[in-house]
Amino acid sequence: MIKRTKIKNQTEIDKRKILQDLDSYIKFRRKREGRKNGLDLDFYVRHFNAGVRNFIGVRVDEEKGLIEDTQNPDTFKEYKSFKDLYPNGTI
Repeated sequence: MIKRTKIKNQTEIDKRKILQDLDSYIKFRRKREGRKNGLDLDFYVRHFNAGVRNFIGVRVDEEKGLIEDTQNPDTFKEYKSFKDLYPNGTI
């Protein structure tokens, strides 16, 4: 298991929230597609820190969060609408 470092500033906290949202969305999308998800939050953190901003067709921005899903735009719209309906809950 990878030991996570403590988050020290607001930028890191915001980045973590974006990556948690990405992880939630990919799990949501994979379930809708009937596929298994072998990726976890640590995968996204490592690759994001290395400069990756596109994950399986999902574009991510450091300030705006999830931008679009070029591979499954309909599921992305559905996820975003659920997020708007339940901003403090889980999908």
